[in-house]
Amino acid sequence: VKNKITDNTVAIVAIAGTTELGLIDPIEEISQIAYENNIYFHVDAAFGGFSIPFLKDIGYDFPEFDFKLPGVCSITVDPHKMGLAPIPAGGIIFRKKEYLEVMAVDSPYLTVKTQSTIVGTRLGASTVATYALLKYFGRSGYAELADQLVQNTLFLKESLEKIGYDIIVEPELNIVAFNHPQKSPDELSKELEKINGWKVSVANCPKAIRIVLMNHVTKTHLEEFLNDLEELF
Repeated sequence: VKNKITDNTVAIVAIAGTTELGLIDPIEEISQIAYENNIYFHVDAAFGGFSIPFLKDIGYDFPEFDFKLPGVCSITVDPHKMGLAPIPAGGIIFRKKEYLEVMAVDSPYLTVKTQSTIVGTRLGASTVATYALLKYFGRSGYAELADQLVQNTLFLKESLEKIGYDIIVEPELNIVAFNHPQKSPDELSKELEKINGWKVSVANCPKAIRIVLMNHVTKTHLEEFLNDLEELF
């Protein structure tokens, strides 16, 4: 990253939970680079933002990714993922109010003269639901939910290894990517749908079966899935 900075660099973006594999960039190191070079630094924590803080609360070892790091200017968080809020419930948090002012647009036809959000009609229900869920679960409740995701992720990963599947990368969050030693991901995906109606996504880089373990996925679901995978091995 440091070697890529030029006079034309306007911002640096790092990810806390990539979409395909749930991996976390070296955000602490990148934050320091951005801070030393006075470059705006945004952290995309849409996937990991509602897991990492609560897992850290109960002893899991995760790097810092938020405003504890001096270089971080803004963070994206999606409560509609591990926060269990209804879609759409995504947001961006800024370190300084001035960043919002730079984004502001005139909106004289509304109740405020300027606003910094996307102009348009949308429901407030997701916002209310997110607030209600935050009050209901609290930090301890979300920590319990996140811990269950970790346990299910480890169970799936270890079970796949016992059968003989290849784990593509060690999971950092609640995504497991794996491959059959002989069959292509696309071939295995079709066989899974045919055998029991399983619909799984295929990651493109690297090519692999990609399983995202959300809170509605139980250990019973995983055991049934693993039974079919063992039959197809």
